[in-house]
Amino acid sequence: YRIFDGQLIICDPETILCYCLDPIGAEVFKVLQAPVRITAIQDAILMQYEVERSKCEQDLMTLIEDLQFNGLVEEIRS
Repeated sequence: YRIFDGQLIICDPETILCYCLDPIGAEVFKVLQAPVRITAIQDAILMQYEVERSKCEQDLMTLIEDLQFNGLVEEIRS
């Protein structure tokens, strides 16, 4: 991935598709490169930005599900 003009660009060479993430999505993507609990990401976002918990949870889950669907991150169950 690369950062360009404040957005994170992810190119998938297998599908020849590119994905753009805004600065918050980029932060989440970078954190997801190592095993981490989703609640830890949510708590960090809530501390850094003024957003309601329910909205944060909804947006975070939508992003993660989209990243998983496109094969950009995978879920690790313990």
